[in-house]
Amino acid sequence: MPKVFHTITGKLLIFGIVLQSLLLASYFLVTSNILRESMASNLATSIRTTSQIIHLGIAPYAVEQRYDILQDFFNELISGANEDLRYIVVLDQNNHSLVATGISANQLPLPSENEHAAIAAGIYHVRQPVLLSGNQIGQVQFGLSTLKVVDLIERMIRLALLVSLCGILVTTVLLTVFGHKIKQRFSLLMLATQAIVSGDYRKKVPDTGKDELAQLAAHFNIMSAGLELREKKFLAVFNAAPIPMLLLKKDQQNPDYHRSEQNIASRQMFGELTEKTSGMLTCSDSDNLSLTAIIEKENHLIATELDLQVASGISQPFLVSGQCFEIEHSNYLILASMDISDLRNAQNELLALNRELELRVAQRTIELEQRNQDLDTALQTIQQAQKQLIQSEKLSSLGSMVAGVAHELNTPIGNALTVASTLVYNQKQFKDDHIKGLSKSELNNHLDENELAGQLLVSNLQRAAALVSSFKAVAVDRSSSQRREFLLSDIIDEIILSTTPMFRTSKAILSCELDPSIRMDSFPGPLGQVLTNLLNNALIHGIKSGVGQAITVRTSLIDSEHLLLSVRDDGAGIPPENLGKIFDPFFTTTLGKGGSGLGLNIVYNLVSGLLGGQIQVYSKIGEGSEFLISLPLHAPKMEARENVL
Repeated sequence: MPKVFHTITGKLLIFGIVLQSLLLASYFLVTSNILRESMASNLATSIRTTSQIIHLGIAPYAVEQRYDILQDFFNELISGANEDLRYIVVLDQNNHSLVATGISANQLPLPSENEHAAIAAGIYHVRQPVLLSGNQIGQVQFGLSTLKVVDLIERMIRLALLVSLCGILVTTVLLTVFGHKIKQRFSLLMLATQAIVSGDYRKKVPDTGKDELAQLAAHFNIMSAGLELREKKFLAVFNAAPIPMLLLKKDQQNPDYHRSEQNIASRQMFGELTEKTSGMLTCSDSDNLSLTAIIEKENHLIATELDLQVASGISQPFLVSGQCFEIEHSNYLILASMDISDLRNAQNELLALNRELELRVAQRTIELEQRNQDLDTALQTIQQAQKQLIQSEKLSSLGSMVAGVAHELNTPIGNALTVASTLVYNQKQFKDDHIKGLSKSELNNHLDENELAGQLLVSNLQRAAALVSSFKAVAVDRSSSQRREFLLSDIIDEIILSTTPMFRTSKAILSCELDPSIRMDSFPGPLGQVLTNLLNNALIHGIKSGVGQAITVRTSLIDSEHLLLSVRDDGAGIPPENLGKIFDPFFTTTLGKGGSGLGLNIVYNLVSGLLGGQIQVYSKIGEGSEFLISLPLHAPKMEARENVL
């Protein structure tokens, strides 16, 4: 097919001619049908009219059988105004010709059955009966010419063909002119499109007018401006990227990826790379082949470390990544290369530093191990010294208790000795008086004095025995730390009795609020040492400072398994900065004045260790201190040792 038919003008011409032809063909068919129907209608009217005339002429003459007059009538009728009537034949009942005008009776055609065929043949044959008073007396056959109608149809067809040819010619001229103008405007649009494809966005399409092509040109110019803006943005982003980037392309003409664009960072790093430069990147051929294989298979490239040659000619490590995409049947690949030479140098320096640090750590480990050995030796020495100090503290506590008990025993024993001496003297005096003779009143006085002396002697000796028994129980408990069952109130009473000398020389008033039903399975010796140290601490640091005088010991049950022991004084209190240190070993506010700093440390270790409890302290300056000790009624199962803190 000629190329002209592929153009818009050719297509418009073909469309116009085909459309015009279809319209004319439709017009011709419709007109022909109308003419044929009109002709058939006129023919039917002519047949009726002619039939009436012939029957009116035949009837009077056929009765009288005056066929000669009828012949003249038929001749006149055929040659007269009715030019379409070609022949008339009258037949009798036996189909014998009676009168024939315009045709030989021997050549009489058959009557026409198809109107359209008869019209096409140029004559229509009609045969009808001749009736007289309702009775058929014969038949008449006549022929009507259709040549005028056929001629009319032919002239109409010729006219329609002429009109069609003129219409086609005019349509062709108009469509050619219109198509040429459209072609010119589309040519401008194509030139502008080609300019845009080549990267020239300055080419604009004239958009004068108000038709659709003008609107298309205006929208094309807007699209061109938008594409120019998008390309400028892309190039700005592409060139502003801080890492080197390459845009590669492959299509049907170039089945392998070739360089299409290169950003500024890439030019600065690798120099100007042209399409003729071999390989995708400035690396070895094997690396380029590997990259191509990966990209063809995966359609992308994950971060891969490669050695690339830079503009200076040296090779540096880069981290290369890429992504493929498709635009208008062309495949594109964008590659980004990040220089990691500084990172590799830093890693090498870090590895060297790590090796140096490992050596230093090894050396320091040796030094620390030596220091740890020294510290272990020092710690063992300190622990040994601490044990000795704790033992000394225990012995000091027992010594103080022994001194106090001895002082307490002096009074009852001295009283008993005085009473016994007086009793011996009175007995000697009684013996002398008995020799001389005694009166009844003297004997009664002597007996009364002896009874009183005996009572005094027994009372003082019982007091001394109670002191000795209490001291013995406390001493045994302190020295052995044996576990046993006991009433807590009994142990506290014994402790209070053994600490009486401390309170006698002080203005402190000791009071107890004890639950007599509390029974424990624990270590009475360490518990007594705890209570003794707390009472001694209250006297030394609370009451002796001149503030307050009351010390209260309370016991109560917390639940069925635990009790609460409280030792409270209304003395000077503990400064807030010392509250967190009072249980530390060797912490004391009376350093150089006889305080060792181990009293409350021993209390803490005994309560939290051997006795399995907890201790807390609450204090406020000027209002005193309170030590709260929660203990289990059954001490934890652990072996009692004499050196337990």
